[in-house]
Amino acid sequence: MKRSALLLSVSLLLTACHPASSGEAKTTAELTMQTTTTTPDTGTQSVQTGNYTLLSQYLAGQPSAKHLKNCRMLGGGTYLLCFENEENTYEIEYTSLAHGRECYTASADNVHTAADGFWVLNSVTEDSAAAMEWNGVKYSGLSIYSNSLGLEAYADLSPLGKIDALTVDLQSQTVYAAKQSADGLCVEKLGFFQKEPQTVCTIVPTDTEPYLEQIAALHSCGDFLALLGTAQMDGESVSCFGGISLRDGAVRLYPCSGGTYAMAAFDGGAYFYDVSKPTGSIYRLDDAAETEITLINTAESRQVFVSQSGAYFATCVKTAPDTAEITVYNADGRRITKSVSHESKEITDDVRMYFDEEANRLLYCAATDDWREILF
Repeated sequence: MKRSALLLSVSLLLTACHPASSGEAKTTAELTMQTTTTTPDTGTQSVQTGNYTLLSQYLAGQPSAKHLKNCRMLGGGTYLLCFENEENTYEIEYTSLAHGRECYTASADNVHTAADGFWVLNSVTEDSAAAMEWNGVKYSGLSIYSNSLGLEAYADLSPLGKIDALTVDLQSQTVYAAKQSADGLCVEKLGFFQKEPQTVCTIVPTDTEPYLEQIAALHSCGDFLALLGTAQMDGESVSCFGGISLRDGAVRLYPCSGGTYAMAAFDGGAYFYDVSKPTGSIYRLDDAAETEITLINTAESRQVFVSQSGAYFATCVKTAPDTAEITVYNADGRRITKSVSHESKEITDDVRMYFDEEANRLLYCAATDDWREILF
């Protein structure tokens, strides 16, 4: 059976990080520049530099070898930023426009941002150690940090075993994982302080209707899990998206024959779009319903970026080697603004966009390290 390639847009962040040679990590909930405590998992250094009006100005002042990989808006001119350095090391920064970088941390393992902070997977190298295995790497546990880089909790992940996809809900302190079992495709949940996972649902193959056969990505959305994967339909594996209710385990499935779908996740749901061809349509999925949105330009449907709350999304269409049209919509698909961006360099395939909903600004990078902002 053919399996469609699946592309994931990064509202989720997955990066391999390396520990700092020395440093300190905060353990208090509030940012206190003078008080830090050493931990084995992260090294945090506190710095107060700069005074900026726009985040793009702050990014323009970074060294050329330092590349922004993800950005989360915290409000009040503060941001949680992840940078990749030239030597394949990574930094997480708590940054204020009024003071520049206030503190940063370097992590030994994979880092993911979430609605209420970020979390780090702790890898293990010993073959005999009890661990969760994901994408060929073994992990012992999960360290959870606040937005201001304070260590808040640790969860043992070894009871999950070998999995295909993972997501974390920091508010409910629960990990959700998808895996193949003897009975079919299984989704499990594991509380931070529980020793054994519980089954959310098991999808059993059937001959009468399309069914979910693999989950490549999960995203926690409160009372349901948004998913991206493959479905079995008419004897063929096709790209699909959908959701799983955490109340009763019911599955909403949307097979997409002939397409390759990606997910742009927000705090309460996700947008799905076909990256393989212009369709002119994208899909919004939240706990209430799935909604199809028709865009003004058919080509816009191939590249979608969403705000953290899901209230806005943006599209980017390359119209010339150094020119792109950027359009901002509200959640219902009503166009708010359209801007033509003339770049100093050629438009790249790695376009990145982040919304500052409080300031009504869209931060974007359409050419290499050329960060700009537009009002919407």
